[in-house]
Amino acid sequence: MGRSITRRRVLVLGALAPLGVASCGFRSMLAERPGAGGTASTPALLGLVYVHRATYGAEGDARLAQAVRNALVNRLGEPSRPAFALTLTVSRSIAGAATTLANRITHETLSGTATFSLQALNQEGAAPPKPLISGSETAWANQDRLDSAYADRMVERDMERRVADGLADQIQRRLAGYFASR
Repeated sequence: MGRSITRRRVLVLGALAPLGVASCGFRSMLAERPGAGGTASTPALLGLVYVHRATYGAEGDARLAQAVRNALVNRLGEPSRPAFALTLTVSRSIAGAATTLANRITHETLSGTATFSLQALNQEGAAPPKPLISGSETAWANQDRLDSAYADRMVERDMERRVADGLADQIQRRLAGYFASR
């Protein structure tokens, strides 16, 4: 008898738990709803961000910079009438994390850093000098080196793709957080 009462209590509390979250003031950052004062919702504002350009420092950073830009365009879209411009500067470094006795690298870590700036555009599409939000995000990926030059190149491209996706996710979350707090 005592066991079935305990089980019922657990089931009732489990069923009522979502109501507690709803009543505590929790609201999803990406919920489809008008914001305060009739402003657009976070997803609607994210849809107005144009990924303007992705610059890079060294020539080896170009592929990663383009991959980050493409990943952000895939997440945010390409608005026909943008209200915000996002600029990026991307850099990368690759370091050996493990070596053999013959001093051959067997494991590598690719680290990518993206510095971003979001600016509001005026009616003519020009950006004012002061950014709304700016910041820097870092992502990294690890991979074992192989004995084939072709396989090593494919491994490096896979690491670049994973780092680009990580950077794009982090930047999208930062932008969503900014728009949700407006």
